[in-house]
Amino acid sequence: MQTPSRRSSQAGFTLIELSIVLVIIGLIAGGVLVGQDLIRAAEIRSQIDQLDAYDAAVNTFRGKYNGLPGDLSTAANFGLANTNLLATARGRGNGNGLIESAGTTGLVGYMGENVIALTHLNQANLTKEGMLTVDYTAAITGIADTNMPPAKLGKGNRIYFTALNGLHFYFIAGFNGNTTATTAVFSAAPTDNMTPNEAFQIDTKLDDGIPNTGIVRPLTFAAAATVAGVAAAGEAGATDAGAATPAAGDCWDTDAPVRYATDTATTRDIVGCQLRIRASF
Repeated sequence: MQTPSRRSSQAGFTLIELSIVLVIIGLIAGGVLVGQDLIRAAEIRSQIDQLDAYDAAVNTFRGKYNGLPGDLSTAANFGLANTNLLATARGRGNGNGLIESAGTTGLVGYMGENVIALTHLNQANLTKEGMLTVDYTAAITGIADTNMPPAKLGKGNRIYFTALNGLHFYFIAGFNGNTTATTAVFSAAPTDNMTPNEAFQIDTKLDDGIPNTGIVRPLTFAAAATVAGVAAAGEAGATDAGAATPAAGDCWDTDAPVRYATDTATTRDIVGCQLRIRASF
């Protein structure tokens, strides 16, 4: 009787077997990457759908109540929140066709029409977010889900909107912390919680994909935001001026052709953006 040789007892995988294993590993890795891309695409789509829903809600509200949420001077007639309503004060339901804050610049105060508008939309059953703010007065306000809705993009982003130079805009940024008691300005500057890749995808789907033109632009929303302080990329007084050689934390590249900082791995997936988006109301 022959004893199996040492070589035969220690035989390894054949080349065919190794090839099959490598193919399987490749398919699994490819599936994971495709899955990640699908998740990112779904997040972007959800974010755009959220803005579309707000556009539709505000326009529906205007058709129903003949005024804009928050700005509606006859809110009490419809049983809508109107605590401390002062029809003669800016940002206090004055019916001038703009959803404004109570700050003299139109943006400084996180109080007034731009806050109460969210509650009006909720009371009119036009949004799903449970907004509970019912007061127009300045006070220490903790930024929370009941007064500033989370953005569908996630990652700590929230949606803030108000009027700027006679137009309405959404702002997507990492709003957090508290407001001050006297003027209700943000006690801490909102953070950059969006990557250049995410900003580019949103811009591409809503606008032209170019950071310094159109209705979607990067910005830096300062703590004590003023009209000049929220000028977007490419505008006079811009607070996000981009960089000729973008590094981690930069949002866009100023060199021709102007583009979001998506061309290198060191910038495209590193948070460095906030966005200002023109609303359709």
